[in-house]
Amino acid sequence: RRGTSTQHAFHGSSLGALASIARDGFVSTNTVRNAAQFGKGIYLSPVGSGGRAGMMAASPQYASRDADRVQHVLFCEVATGEPEQVRDGGCAGSDQDKPSSEHVDTGVDTLVKRTDGTVDYTKAVRLVVWTNKMNEFILPVAVVSFRIDSAFEEEDDDGDEETETEEEEGEDGDLYD
Repeated sequence: RRGTSTQHAFHGSSLGALASIARDGFVSTNTVRNAAQFGKGIYLSPVGSGGRAGMMAASPQYASRDADRVQHVLFCEVATGEPEQVRDGGCAGSDQDKPSSEHVDTGVDTLVKRTDGTVDYTKAVRLVVWTNKMNEFILPVAVVSFRIDSAFEEEDDDGDEETETEEEEGEDGDLYD
């Protein structure tokens, strides 16, 4: 790593997958759960990134609801080193699976540098750690569990509450979310 920059961030998944990650670390299964929109790696939401809308890891798409409608995220310390702006591959995804050069370590979807040269992670929704560095750069700290009050649930055009479908995950967790 070029720098010693660290950032706190959240990684969303099912409780079973998070327990496995906390116990054994991230395991590469070559399973792409959510299209790898910004590349193949571990997706995290930096702490302070854009409010609830920016808290991608807390979305039911990532933090699957359990039978009691409780969601879980992994609170992590991430060694970011020198980040790069990653390309949005849209629905087709991006095939980037490592830093684009030897001068960068991680990726962010929105790279904004302050006048002192440090990165403003509050502008980024996604922090990407490539799979070849996932267990070196990400330190799981705690599992955080929460339930969103139904008053805050999204409603569809008919005023009905939207329902989320949960995906099955392997014991070793989903990696590319």
